[in-house]
Parts: sequence; C-alpha cells; structure tokens
Amino acid sequence: SEWWWKQAVHTADYDQLKCDFKTAIASAGLQRSICRFKHTDGSLRMLELLYFTEINRAALSASGIIAVVRGVAFDVTAMYTRSRGITDILEHPLALASYVIDIVSIHDANGDYLYVNEAVTHSLGYKVEELIGISAYNLIHPDDRANMAAEAHEKLRRGEVVNQITARLIAKNGDIKYYEITTTPMLDNNGVLEYMIAVARDISDYKEAEKVRAEKELLLKLLAENTVDVVCLHETSGRLVYVSPSVNHILGYMADEMQAAVFTDLIHPDDVTLVANVFSEVLETGEQQHVKYFRMRHKASHWVFLESDTKLVTDSSGQHFILSNCRDVSEQILAGKEIVLINERYRSILESSDAIVAMMDQEGNYLFVNQKAADFVHDAATTILNKNISDYFEPAVVQGYLAMINKVMHTGEGFVFESEVPMNDKTHWFRNSLQPLRSNTGQITGVTVIANDITDQKIAYLKVKHQNEALRQISFDQSHVVRAPLANIQSLLTLFNTDGLDDTQMAYLSMLKDQAERLDTIITGIVTKSYMVRTAIDDDQV
Repeated sequence: SEWWWKQAVHTADYDQLKCDFKTAIASAGLQRSICRFKHTDGSLRMLELLYFTEINRAALSASGIIAVVRGVAFDVTAMYTRSRGITDILEHPLALASYVIDIVSIHDANGDYLYVNEAVTHSLGYKVEELIGISAYNLIHPDDRANMAAEAHEKLRRGEVVNQITARLIAKNGDIKYYEITTTPMLDNNGVLEYMIAVARDISDYKEAEKVRAEKELLLKLLAENTVDVVCLHETSGRLVYVSPSVNHILGYMADEMQAAVFTDLIHPDDVTLVANVFSEVLETGEQQHVKYFRMRHKASHWVFLESDTKLVTDSSGQHFILSNCRDVSEQILAGKEIVLINERYRSILESSDAIVAMMDQEGNYLFVNQKAADFVHDAATTILNKNISDYFEPAVVQGYLAMINKVMHTGEGFVFESEVPMNDKTHWFRNSLQPLRSNTGQITGVTVIANDITDQKIAYLKVKHQNEALRQISFDQSHVVRAPLANIQSLLTLFNTDGLDDTQMAYLSMLKDQAERLDTIITGIVTKSYMVRTAIDDDQV
C-alpha cells in the first residue's frame, strides 16, 4: 500500500520513486530506481529496483484498469560505501543495467566517464573505450552545456538527484539527438561528491513528434486567426474557451469580450433551443451538424444571421470539445426575406399560371414555388421551401439545372433550354426559361425558373420524326431499289437489234418501251411526292 511505501522508503527518496513508478506505467518498459529503505533495525539500506509494468485487464478497480508492477530488488548498500569504492560498482552487472536500451554511465566529480554501457554504441555510435576518461560535457550540444551545468552542478554537490533534464547530445556521425537525463550523486563519508550515476533516455522521436504537433498547431492557429469565418471552441458544458479574431469583423466584439460573455445570452431567444439541440446531438452521436442559420446579437445591437457547421473534436489528452465554424449569411437571408415579400405580392399571378414557377438560390435551395410546382413533386409548398432541388430530382437532372442556374448568376442574362425530367416512372419534357432574380439594390440573389410542360408536343414530334424516317426509307426504296431493275430493263431494250423483226414483233417491242417509260414516270412521281410530304412535316415541326 502507499502507506507502507511511505514508511519504508527514506523521505528524501519517496517522491523520486513514486515518479519512477509513474514513468514505468506510462512507458510500459523496464525501469530502474535506486533509493534508501529503512531497515527494521533502524539503519538505512540502499536498494536497487529493476521492474516493469503489466496491465491486468481482468482486474478492474473503481478507477479503471490496474497496472501491476513486477520486479526484483538488490541490496547494493555495500557498493555505495567508500570502503568498497568504484571497483565494486563496475563489477556489479545488474547495478549497471548493461542490457537496457538507455545509456547508463558513471562519472567522477568532474563529469569524466568512468563507465558507460553498450547502449551508447547503439544510440550515439561511440565505442565504450572511446568515452572512458573524457568529459560528458563534450557530448552535450554547446548551446545546452551552460544551462545544464548551472542547473545540475549545485544540486549534485548537495547530494540531490537531478531529474529528467532535457539536453541534446552529439552522435559520432554528427547527428543531434534529444535525451532525458537523470543524474544521481554519490557522496563520500564527508558529504563530498565523489562520483555520479547518469541514465540517459533517447527522446528524439518524441521531440520530433512534438515539433510536428507544434507546427500543426501554429498552422491551425494562423488559419483560425485569418479566416473570415468565426471559429469557436466550446467545452462540453457549452462554455466558450476560444473564438477567432474574425468575430470582431462579423459581430463587433473583441475575442476576449466574447469569451467573457455568456454565449447563450448573445443568441436570439427564438434560436437558443436550436443551438442547444445541435450541441446535444453532436455530443450524443459524434456526427457533424449543420444549421442553415441562427441569429446572434451584434455589439451594435442588431441581429446577425450565421450559418454553422458543428462537430466534436478531441485534444491530445483525450478531452472533448465542440468546434463550430460560423459564417455570416445575413445578406443572403435578408435577400431571401425580400423575395418572400415579392412572392406574397405576386403570388396570385404566379398561382394562376399553367407553368411550374420556382425561385432558387445559387445552390439550388428553393425560395419560392407555386402550387403547380408543389403538385408536380407531390409535396407541400411550405415544406419545399426548406429543401434543395436534389431532394426531388435525379442527379443528372440536378446537375443540368445547377449548371444553368450558375450560368445565369454569373452572366446576369436569361437562358432558355429544354430538359428531360423523370418523375414517378414517367418522363416529362420541359421548356425552361431562367431569369436572374435581383434585389432592390440590383444584386443577383437567385434565379426564377418558369418551366412549361411540353411532353405532349415532344411525344408528337418524336412520332412525326419516326414517320418522317419511314417516308425517307420509302423514298430511298422507290428511287434506288425499285428503279434499279427498271433501269436495267430500259438498258436492255436499247440493245435489241430490230433488223429482221416483223411488224408484230416491232409492236411488242414498242409497247414494252412505252410501259417501262410509264413506270419510270410513276416512280419519279412517288419519290417527288414523298420528298414534298417529308419537307412539309419538317417545316411544320420547325
């Protein structure tokens, strides 16, 4: 129990041992600690602990999964007495933990290497014999030497452990690596620093990840502070913890003013429930929520219409936050309200039209529909106003209309085009007239679509077109298929030798020529008449 450890471990070493335990649990790796324990006879014993953590997922406590620490303890009291000296330490392999990946080293009072384990070769590239007798400060980056010496020197001479100082070490190949170094001083019987034991752990990967994270955070901060949208970060309780500087441009408040205010007090009373429901939905489902608009009070007391996308985010510690990206849509909403007034004024005219009439914004959201349009999609006109064209029509149809809407929005000119629209297992044809919809200031805020159903005419046209193709085929058969053998007969008749023919034979030959010419005249007449009928059909269709 914690009580036993407090009773058994020397008071000066307890906090360090507790910190080592936490490190072992966090890293799930081999950990080494040296501390003084109180013997039952009242003396102090120096113990070296080698241990690792094991996660017991079967055993659960009220606070969660239990981490079991397993290890061994060695009594190294004799090695820490002056009578045994440095030699005893160098001869004790477990005390040096020569098999761990951390660099374990022993230094004299000046910092020169007396011993270093093989990990230094794998980590920094130096052979053990290359370092013995040289100062550890030679391996420390020049920019870190002064700070490390100032921070560690006095503590070590007082016999205090220097915990987890971060310093850059220079590898043999010139690479710079980050290490977390813990140094334990060993004093002689007179309290004078005799030597030091250091454990250096490579944290370069962690530092690199930390650098990347810091760069990303800086980039995100720059994006948030320079976007025209308002970026808000809320705790799950709803308290605003961050708002981007763009809030000043949109709502007139400085960022610190917004954070100091009660967020719900700035929302229009009619919209508070809407925003609260969005936050609740995000927390419950984890899915992003979109709000077409809600109102917030400007510092100058008027209402601003904001469109928002809200989602749940998690920081590196696992804490949840609600992130909202809000953009000012006041101009579009107010323009839409202006259109509603226009709609009410001309509704009776539009409702009496046989055509489908609709008004849409650039994204295809409905601003107005007449009853004819509502009947066509089998929905109520009031319901349609909250929907998009994609809610009713197939993607190919939607794509075609949006392309024409964008063309009108960008050019400011009207366009007429035909469209094929499948609806309820039937194909409809429309001749559409699109005209720009302008506000009182002349700004194009949407498009008016007047669609006349030309399905019957289109079917009739296709039928006539089919008949026309049939007549064209008949004309071809008459002029080529039938005339070909007739032409052959006429050619053969010219080859007859009339010498020696009597009057009867000559009469038969003459009759045959007359009939062939008559048949040729009839075929020519049929072809000409077919052409005239076909041309008349084409002219009528045009």
